Amino acid sequence: SAAAVSSNRIDLQRLGNSLKIFHTSSPSFVIAASAEYAEYWLHEHAADQIDNTISRTKALAGDFEGMYNFAPVDRSFNASVRAGRDPLRIVISHTDGRHIGPTANSLISRGIDLEMYDMKRIVLIPALDQTSDEFAALAAALEFAAEDHRVAGQIHIDKSELQILDQIWRQMISDVPEQAVCPGNAMLKMTSQKQVSFETAAGMISARAIVPYPPGIPLVWPGEKLSSEKLAFINKLGENGINLIGISNKKVHVLC
Repeated sequence: SAAAVSSNRIDLQRLGNSLKIFHTSSPSFVIAASAEYAEYWLHEHAADQIDNTISRTKALAGDFEGMYNFAPVDRSFNASVRAGRDPLRIVISHTDGRHIGPTANSLISRGIDLEMYDMKRIVLIPALDQTSDEFAALAAALEFAAEDHRVAGQIHIDKSELQILDQIWRQMISDVPEQAVCPGNAMLKMTSQKQVSFETAAGMISARAIVPYPPGIPLVWPGEKLSSEKLAFINKLGENGINLIGISNKKVHVLC
């Protein structure tokens, strides 16, 4: 309550750290409450709606041929589409292999909800009841994004460097971090923190998770000892338009 905060009975920093543990954007209670109706709806309408969605995605891919790659676009998994991939998952990349970040940010600014994006690709997951008007809005947003790029006339990362950075990102996600402090202690017990620059944070212990979002997979965990290599990479992501949760004013939160 406001009274508890004003009387200092609640530590706002500790409360904020605790909220991060339980925060989610997934509407789990809504889905649970509507599960039975969803099952009925899928039984009655799913086949037709899947075909409609795939047809609209194919049309979109055709409209932007030579500008964007779309994959997958049908249910017949060919050699270029990994068997078993969700046919409704729309993966968009640039045909020239350049950084997708500016395009992703342009789509977000025009109200397009992205499932995730990294340096090379955008992932969209359309709902089965997505309308033709909503696909038209996506097409318009993609056209605006392409025009934004033509006006700017700049590519932040060349294709070869982008490929290297994408490989580094994938490796860092799977690497086991160097834990100096238990994550729970770093988040909830060791509340004395400070903010330092990327240049001076190497060797210090992170007080927060550092998460490129989307996709929302941490590159740094609370309690992890920060390496200069990982800090340089995270800084590179920020310089190229990747949204970073856990970074404030281009500074890193570390334990004192």
